[in-house]
Amino acid sequence: MTKRFNQYINSLKDKKIAVLGMGISNRPLVDFFMEKEIYPDLFDKNINDELTSQYYFPGKNNLHFGEDYMSYVKGYDVIFKTPSMRPDLPELLDEQERGAIITSEMNEFLRFCPCKTFGITGSDGKSTTTTIIAKMLEAEGYKVWLGGNLGTPLFNCLPKIKEDHMAVLELSSFQLMTMEISPDVAVITNITPNHLDIHKDYEEYIEAKRNILRYQKANGKAVLNLDNKLTAKFYDEYDKEALGFCKGRSCVSCICYINDVVCKIDKMEKQTVLLETNKIRLPGIHNIENYMAACGAVMDDVTIKSMQKVAYEFKGVEHRREEVRTVNQRTFYNDSIASSPTRTKATLSTFKQKVILIAGGKDKKNDYSILAPDLCQKVKTLILTGQTAQAIDDALKEYLNKNGGKGPVIYRFDDFNEAVQFSYKISQPGDEILLSPASTSFDRFKNFEERGNRFKEIVEIL
Repeated sequence: MTKRFNQYINSLKDKKIAVLGMGISNRPLVDFFMEKEIYPDLFDKNINDELTSQYYFPGKNNLHFGEDYMSYVKGYDVIFKTPSMRPDLPELLDEQERGAIITSEMNEFLRFCPCKTFGITGSDGKSTTTTIIAKMLEAEGYKVWLGGNLGTPLFNCLPKIKEDHMAVLELSSFQLMTMEISPDVAVITNITPNHLDIHKDYEEYIEAKRNILRYQKANGKAVLNLDNKLTAKFYDEYDKEALGFCKGRSCVSCICYINDVVCKIDKMEKQTVLLETNKIRLPGIHNIENYMAACGAVMDDVTIKSMQKVAYEFKGVEHRREEVRTVNQRTFYNDSIASSPTRTKATLSTFKQKVILIAGGKDKKNDYSILAPDLCQKVKTLILTGQTAQAIDDALKEYLNKNGGKGPVIYRFDDFNEAVQFSYKISQPGDEILLSPASTSFDRFKNFEERGNRFKEIVEIL
């Protein structure tokens, strides 16, 4: 434990602390605090007897669970909020005006992390890119700590992290929204409309993503997608070391995909081949983009040999176009991570023949019209389920009314299990069946992992 972090922990012992939200990210934080004899008051919308028995210490802390839990947030010195909680709630604004520090597990991790940090965000591809970066650093021999929105919360690991380690963090717009510290290396894969059910508007979402760059130190580095209008604008405005990546063209001081290779072109226009794209195990142009971003991020710390080892061997992350099983010559793929139309669009592009697609989930106010052409070109049967079933159906019909042509056969199911079982029932030998919802999972599941695991459980017993 560094001296600075130790002083910070000791300073909290004299403060009144609140932890808002007892989900995945905050429980390790609370466990760590209690090990250090710091007993924060805990708040959560859900009433949970298990949490009460585990975290309530009479005379040392208070627990406020239930619908009215925020009404008890009064008189605190430090408040750790859960990532998905909006920072402009009246109770938080009142506390902030009174002098309370509003922060988060991730913000404090970045404040005290002693090693080099890599932060990855974007509307699509951030989980895969984060994993690739971590694997490349591991292949080079570094001790890597993987966390943020992927892996495990890392605040409680700070006493174990050393200066020569590496920390790789997937960062969501919710985590970034209130962030006041940026990672040493910041990667933005792309920005497209997303999470508009929680963000006030698209502009707020964009500004949340920009926070990954906003607080970087003078030696900070950004890796930005030049094929995306918004991140290309960030690149033009960035005043530190920036490395762009793009496909189909040559750019100076950039990672490029041209002539079936990923290469680095330096300021003197010298080209260095990094990867041969026909050897990359993960299919699809979007994964080539993920590798360009990853190579740019680790360029100063990893050899080309380590980059190639990962690219040519890594088969992919669970729930990302994951091949589950072949049953009677029907192959099932789990792409539960696809919580936006652009992500499903990218996955569909990797299939050579038309698929049977299972889609739908919670509505994030996304524009499904961008997916309609791909549903016509890449899908023969569309099975819709969840809150967004009607929105996807409407977008497809509107596209067909304007452009003509033939769309996929459409079926609708209220029950997720029935939808998956039906996909097998109507399939033929040689068919590929894909779960790629283009929507979040929160209408029925805790997260996309639970949705993907349910899909795999159903497929395993077919």
